[in-house]
Amino acid sequence: MKELKKNILLVDDDKINHFINEQLITSMGLANHIYKAFNGLEALRILKFCCENVREKLDVILLDLHMPVMDGFAFMEAFQELECVNKKYISVALVTSSHDPGDMEKARLLGVHHFFAKPLSPEYLRTIFNG
Repeated sequence: MKELKKNILLVDDDKINHFINEQLITSMGLANHIYKAFNGLEALRILKFCCENVREKLDVILLDLHMPVMDGFAFMEAFQELECVNKKYISVALVTSSHDPGDMEKARLLGVHHFFAKPLSPEYLRTIFNG
């Protein structure tokens, strides 16, 4: 059975990371749609849009930690409070340059499922999409 393509939200403040990640995801044929946010606040707006549009559901969130306006931790705290999102169907992966074990533990407690060091790789994506 062929795996269905996913709706993915990329959350990173770096335009180059967006470009590289989007190219990688597209080349692997994993995405139905890729949403892009440059901070956690923009990501929350996209999530709320998806809540209001039943046909637009998210499957995967690829999240950076260190961003202006709203960082990854604040985003995850707000994400956990959203009632319109069925969190058990959304896989959240942290893609970060942080190697701090405290960051990883805090993110795990906030509901992050996967932890990867930048840059995103095909192996990381296979783990997210097959796990």
